[in-house]
Order: sequence, then structure tokens, then C-alpha cells
Amino acid sequence: ASKTQRKFSTCPADCSYAVIVEAKRHAFVYWQPSTPTSDLRNRKTGHQIAGVAKQQLISLSKPSEFCDTSAVMENIIGVHADNEFLFILTTTDIFAVLLKDSSQL
Repeated sequence: ASKTQRKFSTCPADCSYAVIVEAKRHAFVYWQPSTPTSDLRNRKTGHQIAGVAKQQLISLSKPSEFCDTSAVMENIIGVHADNEFLFILTTTDIFAVLLKDSSQL
């Protein structure tokens, strides 16, 4: 995957996902393909699907003084991918995003 606004790209030690982080606000998480739990077929061709890859978009926001959320506009200056968490560092905050719950592994 290639993004024109990419500033960082990384993956955790277990290589279960890859992440592309833009300079401001967004991170794109790409998961390894997983085997479907039921019979999944292509509607047009009828072929059985062996694996499904998933993508997630993380959009950074934080609570404002008016009890709603506001988009983060600070530059992202660092990122670390852990097996369970994605850490994103901006010029004013650090965000820890839980991607996988270890109790469900």
C-alpha cells in the first residue's frame, strides 16, 4: 500500500499488521489475511474465498473543553507498533490505540 502523505510505516514484532501513518491525524492499519469462519464465496464467480484481509482507519481526536471531540491538528512526530497497541506521538500528546486485546488471543 502506498499513500502520498505517508510519514511513517512500521509493523509489530509478530508482523500481524502493518501501519502507514500520515503527517497529521490519520493512520491506516492493514491486517494479515485471516481464514473466514464460514463458507465465503465471490458473488460473481462463485469461487470460494481462502482469506480476507482487513483495513482500518485511525483518525486522531481528543476531547475539547466543550465535552465534544476535536480533530488533532498537531504534527505526528513518532510511531511505535506493539503486538497489541499502536503508539502515536504528536508534538503535544501521545496516543495509545488498543488494536488487539491479549485476553482474546
